[in-house]
Amino acid sequence: QMSLAYRYSTQRPSYFSLRSAVAMNSPYSYEGGNPQLQPQKTNMITYSLQWKDLQLMASYSMIKDASKFMIDMYDHSDSITFFQTKNVDRYRIVNISLDYSPTLFKIWSPQLTVELKKQYLTYQSVKYNKPYLYITFQNMVKLPHSYMLGCDMEYNTAGNLALMHQYADFYTSVYCLKTFLKDKLRLNLKVRNLLNTSRERWSLSRNGIFCDKWNDGDRRTFQLSVTYRFNQTKSKYKGEASTDELKRR
Repeated sequence: QMSLAYRYSTQRPSYFSLRSAVAMNSPYSYEGGNPQLQPQKTNMITYSLQWKDLQLMASYSMIKDASKFMIDMYDHSDSITFFQTKNVDRYRIVNISLDYSPTLFKIWSPQLTVELKKQYLTYQSVKYNKPYLYITFQNMVKLPHSYMLGCDMEYNTAGNLALMHQYADFYTSVYCLKTFLKDKLRLNLKVRNLLNTSRERWSLSRNGIFCDKWNDGDRRTFQLSVTYRFNQTKSKYKGEASTDELKRR
């Protein structure tokens, strides 16, 4: 099965991005909105191919006035940085993903996804074109008596995301899930960041300003969740949605 599609869309900035208020993250770092943000307009061509348990999807997007997070000096200050979202005139991105999700031995459901993102972005004579590879490997094994065991792994290479340089990262989680009462009640015991290797790390440089973030906060975590699903009923509301959002420019 194959398909080829074209889509044109307009994404308007959120009210939070349009705010005029300025927040103080630290004595040397401020953050604020941008009331001058323009809507983001996207032309996207997508091709997909599906054969048995294998699925391929490729897309090419051309974006005008893309909204990107940037850093600059605040109000001509030489000691205070200012984070703000601004529009980029031309932004193109190629996205290719390959997904393989078979069922093996009637109990094991692995899913392997490999995704490549390659952007073409030049801002103030600086190119941000390094590709970014993202790999996920999810595993679920169904056992008797409504038990399920799982192990999920994620890895990404270093590369450019917008104007940022994203560093490589590896994440692993394992879980054990048990259902009761005909799948209405679920108990899920999960260990997140099992190998304690995942970190949020990126760097951003512009106009002689260099910002490097290394968040070491999300370490190995044990999590127990209880979920109960009540009988679902259809909504009886028959009114019409407000058109105020449609009139935004």
